[in-house]
Amino acid sequence: MLEQSFDRLELIVVDDGSRDATADYLRSIAAEDSRVSYYRFEKNSGLPAAAVDFGIMNSNASVLAFMFDDDVLYRDALGSLFREISKHGRNVVYGKVRMFYHGPASGRELWTPLGDVPISYPDLLRRNMISNNAVMIRREVLDRVGMYDPHILIRRLSDWDLWRRVARLYPMFQVDRWIGEIWGPATADSLGATVRSNWELMLRYMMIERDQLLKPAVITGFVVNDLGLVSKLPALHISIVQDVLREYYAQVGDRENLALVPPRVKHAVKTDYPVRRTPLTSTVGRIFASQSTGRSFGPIETMLVWVDWANELGTRLLTMARRWALLVQRYAALGTSR
Repeated sequence: MLEQSFDRLELIVVDDGSRDATADYLRSIAAEDSRVSYYRFEKNSGLPAAAVDFGIMNSNASVLAFMFDDDVLYRDALGSLFREISKHGRNVVYGKVRMFYHGPASGRELWTPLGDVPISYPDLLRRNMISNNAVMIRREVLDRVGMYDPHILIRRLSDWDLWRRVARLYPMFQVDRWIGEIWGPATADSLGATVRSNWELMLRYMMIERDQLLKPAVITGFVVNDLGLVSKLPALHISIVQDVLREYYAQVGDRENLALVPPRVKHAVKTDYPVRRTPLTSTVGRIFASQSTGRSFGPIETMLVWVDWANELGTRLLTMARRWALLVQRYAALGTSR
């Protein structure tokens, strides 16, 4: 990241409660490079959206970009995106990304493109075709539509949800350049591999109007386990919601709330989720309050939030470096232009 050709960079790293040597490593980087600000949640929130929102709230830039710890950005990525978003009338742009995964039959490492075609709001209603690290967006857009939704029920799809809310009001311009790579689908400890999905629940949740609850001025009061929102959905199997809550509380070690989720019954009835069983509230502000103090910046043009949600960024850096070296050799041999 620090080798980007775009030099007007503010890099905010948010460490979601790492348990290895990540904290020491990143503190040393921040001490050596004035462009870097490092924040650490003392306890793992398990909510990538909350970490990204924290980075946004602690930034100064008017133009924002994002990446996670299993992403790669090519050297000219931010420069390419910034040139396009600087054009008149452009508030959101996205580039092309190679998404790596293991073939289901062969197990071989393969890749498929994301963001390689123009995408409209109706397209995004059907499926997500834009990578999180391929987007550059003006802060004023988030002021209007709200930030990433950190609710537990949508933690796997918070980026897709944001693109849908943005595309409803703003055109998203495609940049015909390769921006980088995403490796999450190819790693065993990614969010997609460790968190089960209930697509019916998540898709229904995305239909709820939440923009006003997610705006920067009020985001700290957003309740990440608010079951009042769920009560607005059409009737669901109680067990669906309970399973999602149970899995999340177990993963982040929240024993108090885990104890409040009723045991799963063999034959659940289809009805509204009983809001009277509301768990102990957990707000975004409470998550933010667990962070270590970072460093503030003067005016910077572009900010990038780098999130370590998997709690093992320090360990992963060597692996990513090896992958990067192999990719450079591979693309050079193929004559592939970046």
